[in-house]
Amino acid sequence: MNMINGHEGAAGEVQSLDKQHYDNEVQYFEVPGFLDRHEAMMREYQASFKPRLVQYAAKRGGIRTLELGAGTCTMSLMLSREPWIRSMHCSDISATRMGVLAERIAEKVGGTTQNMTFSEADFTNPLAFSDRSFDVIFFDSAMHHSRNMWTTLRECHRVLDDGGLLIAQREQYLGRLTYGPILRRILRSRQVRDGVTENAYFKEQYNYYLRATGFHPSFVPVSHGRLRYIAPLNGWVHSKWTIIAERMTQVPYLG
Repeated sequence: MNMINGHEGAAGEVQSLDKQHYDNEVQYFEVPGFLDRHEAMMREYQASFKPRLVQYAAKRGGIRTLELGAGTCTMSLMLSREPWIRSMHCSDISATRMGVLAERIAEKVGGTTQNMTFSEADFTNPLAFSDRSFDVIFFDSAMHHSRNMWTTLRECHRVLDDGGLLIAQREQYLGRLTYGPILRRILRSRQVRDGVTENAYFKEQYNYYLRATGFHPSFVPVSHGRLRYIAPLNGWVHSKWTIIAERMTQVPYLG
C-alpha cells in the first residue's frame, strides 16, 4: 500500500474518538455471508451512477478520483480496473482500517490497489490537496460523518476540477414518516456509544448544502433487496438515493 503521510498540518488533527472507533472496525471477514451481501448491494448502487461516470470519463479522456471517508476503499476498488481511471486516492480517518482491509477487499471484488495512493485525514478539516486536483470525489456512507458540512463541501468544490462530479452513495437519510425511529436507532448504535460523529439528514437538506456550496445535485433512487417491493415509498418510509452533483463554476455564497 502506497501511504502518503504528512497530512497533519493542512488537514488538521483527526478527531480522536472517531479514529479510535474505526481503527478497531476491521472485522468484515469474520461475519459469514456479510461481504457477499455487501458486494451485491454495492453493485446496485454502482449501477445507479456508473453510466454517468463512463460518459464523463470519455469526455475527459480518463479521470482522477478521490474517495473521502474511504474506510475499506470498496467503492474505489470496484472501479479500479476500469480503463478510464487515471489515478485513485483514498483518504480515511483510519489508515489502520485501510491498511488491514484494502488488499483483501480488492481480492474479493476483483479490484487492484496498483493505481492507488492512500492518506489518513479527517475530511471535516481542510483537505491537503491542490485546487482542481481531481475530476471525481466519492463518498460511500461517509459524508454524513462530517462535523462541518460547509467546510467539507467547500473543500470538495475547491479540489474538484471545473465540471467535476461529487458522487455520494449510501448516505444516512431521514424518511418523512420514519425519522423518529431512525434517530432512535442511531442513538442506540455502537458508533454513538463510542462517540463517533453520526448525522442524518432529509434529502432536501443534502440538496440545500450541495447547492449552497456550488454544486448542482441530482438524486437517483436506489431500492435494493427487499426495498424494491416498496420503491414508490422511497423518501417516505425509507430513503435510498445516490447523489450525483456537478461542480458549478459560480458558487452561490460568493455571489
